[in-house]
Amino acid sequence: MRISIRVVAVLRKYALAVLVVLLGSVQLVALWQLISPSVPLLQSKIAWLVLHTITTLLFAVVSGYWLGGRTSLQPNSLVMLIFAMAITMPGMGGIASVIALLVGNHVWLNRVALETDFLITENPSLPFTTPMARKATVPDSRGLVEQLRYSKDPDVLYQKVLSSKHVRNSISVGVFREAVTHSDERIRLTAYQILDRKVSDLNLEIQRLEAKAKSSEVDSPGVIWLQIANNYWELLTLEQGDAIARKQLLKKAENAAKQSVEIDPGNRNAWLVYGRVCLAGREFEEAEQAFKQALDLGMPNDKVIPYLAEVAFGKRQFKKVSQLLNSLDDAFKQYPPLKQIVEYWA
Repeated sequence: MRISIRVVAVLRKYALAVLVVLLGSVQLVALWQLISPSVPLLQSKIAWLVLHTITTLLFAVVSGYWLGGRTSLQPNSLVMLIFAMAITMPGMGGIASVIALLVGNHVWLNRVALETDFLITENPSLPFTTPMARKATVPDSRGLVEQLRYSKDPDVLYQKVLSSKHVRNSISVGVFREAVTHSDERIRLTAYQILDRKVSDLNLEIQRLEAKAKSSEVDSPGVIWLQIANNYWELLTLEQGDAIARKQLLKKAENAAKQSVEIDPGNRNAWLVYGRVCLAGREFEEAEQAFKQALDLGMPNDKVIPYLAEVAFGKRQFKKVSQLLNSLDDAFKQYPPLKQIVEYWA
């Protein structure tokens, strides 16, 4: 009696495994009938395909749930995987997939676990901390213009000049102006090409916007003219070394900004741009009125007061320059180069 109970328990424990072996054997027999010329095939290929599909489905279901109990994988996913492998590769596909899953699960369970998967370290003191795997070097704290004048490594300078094309024009134009006079031909030609490309792109954009502004289908022509004025201002930044071009561009930028404020007098950004253009042309009265109008429309003081101080300086109202700069927020006055200017006029 005890023996029979033990046998039943063993059969229950290994029933699915036995079914997997039996159904795998059926798969191998079906494969042998398919590939062996000496063994007669079933009555037709369709009958063989039906038998193969049924046995494959049974094999996949039994194997999937058997493996699901032995691994952490989902039985439904295992059934679909084994069925796909077995149906497309008769005989060995399903058996090989079961063996692969068993071996993979065994390797994963017996993997060597590290004592610490993640090592928490202190935050490095940025920005000049060199990673451990990298050789420590002394950072070059000079500006790029100064490096172009005195550095002896043309390869490094070339990479820096090349990457400067993504920097805003008002910041990078000095770099390119210095680079076009460099002794290294590669640096010189690269800087010239970047400058030429920037100027060409801005001219094409201005032409496109001017055609759009003159179209009757534009919903907000004031915004278009403001974009045109900003593009002329960018061109002015790039062409600042040419006195004739500077005068022409200033006039075009002023006309575009003036049209913008006439069409949309409630646009504070347009008044600010108009004031900056007038200030660059030394039209101090027009610039002051434009900046005050921008303030009245809600432009923040920190954006307008430095320009009003520059207007006062142009009109030789030095006491007013000091008053305007001192009225700025203390936090805003800490940013260079405004910090040095405020300290001078304090």
